Amino acid sequence: MSLKQIMEQNPNVQLVVTASDLRELFDEWQKETQRQIDHAKAKQQASSTSDELLTSKDVLGIMRVSRSMLWKLAKQQKLMPVHIGRKVLYRLADVEAWMQQNRVTPLVEAQQSAIVHVVKGDIK
Repeated sequence: MSLKQIMEQNPNVQLVVTASDLRELFDEWQKETQRQIDHAKAKQQASSTSDELLTSKDVLGIMRVSRSMLWKLAKQQKLMPVHIGRKVLYRLADVEAWMQQNRVTPLVEAQQSAIVHVVKGDIK
């Protein structure tokens, strides 16, 4: 059973996990997110408008954040919604840009970067 399945079945369980378990979970999450982004991009190309608008529910699914986090991003003007009547929509391009800017460096990249700094003598 995967770590993701355990978390889905019982979100309040306490686990001891290894770095490889976390890496596997991250890779799985990253692939799922990329599939969702690819799907959203395919929908955008199929639509007649140049900048597709997404509902809050779509954005929550793509970004994997809570509704309150999405509200905070809008309040902080980091991800500005488009209001059309009573609907609150978000530009796909804005969502993708925010995700790219706030991307967490994968463990392998961070380790490689640390090695470079140590070899150069930047870190003692």
